Amino acid sequence: MCVSYAAGRERLRARFTDLVLTLDGRIICAYMYEQNALTLKDLQSVQSVRDQTTKATEILLNIIMEQSDAVYQCFLDALKDTEQQHIYEMLVVKEGVLCHFISI
Repeated sequence: MCVSYAAGRERLRARFTDLVLTLDGRIICAYMYEQNALTLKDLQSVQSVRDQTTKATEILLNIIMEQSDAVYQCFLDALKDTEQQHIYEMLVVKEGVLCHFISI
């Protein structure tokens, strides 16, 4: 079972290529900005490569991996709320068991 957000971020790192190829970081970034989890500067960084979906997602993932537990939780919520449950599950399900994250 996953016990911390640090473990979740490690899963982000381990699945980085899969995420870059399947996730539209622009949509997630806009959601997270609306939730006050990201700054205007973060949003602009992602939007600055608007025609390059994979690059936008790379930028977003790098931002998330450097932020607080609350930002990571908002990222997970964004995946669920933007109908990307399959990506959410890729990150929080390990060997058939849903990981529960706690701040430590």
